[in-house]
Amino acid sequence: MKYFSILTLLLSLFLFSCKIKPAHTEVKNERKWPAKIDTLSIGIEVNHSPSYVYATENTKDPEKRGKYQLQHATSVKSINEELVIVEFGGYVWYNNEWVLKTIYDRPFNKEEFTKWYKCENGILKKGIPFTDNDNWMGKTNVLSGREISGLWYYIGKNKNGEMFVGAKEISGILKLK
Repeated sequence: MKYFSILTLLLSLFLFSCKIKPAHTEVKNERKWPAKIDTLSIGIEVNHSPSYVYATENTKDPEKRGKYQLQHATSVKSINEELVIVEFGGYVWYNNEWVLKTIYDRPFNKEEFTKWYKCENGILKKGIPFTDNDNWMGKTNVLSGREISGLWYYIGKNKNGEMFVGAKEISGILKLK
């Protein structure tokens, strides 16, 4: 019994001393995350609502981006400590790999996060969610019935300069519900 207790204690110490790595089981089909974010420790929780998106009419900018959109809300919050968002963006699953795809063909920055998520200076306070209710993963003029998978990611930096990530996959279909 004494050896069992010691073994349990050692195993617990080992498990709790390891850095948390990306939990790929949260990602649909256990797709490996892009190398850019795969090596960072998890520190941001990401949630989409709904998690599966149907096309709706794009009333904001149909002449510029298309008549239909896959619109959803995305919320993020820091898990353990205050973090400043330094970068975020989205990947699209294409030809069996994640391809970075944003409206500017580059990752978004802290200023864009501050504006879209209404998060002062891009600072995530521990446990407080910030939400973009007008997020989308595609706009088009054609309802093709094609399914799309995206992976939204967020990179934040703590006061010691350590980088943390959060990411979550979202899927949708280019057809009306």
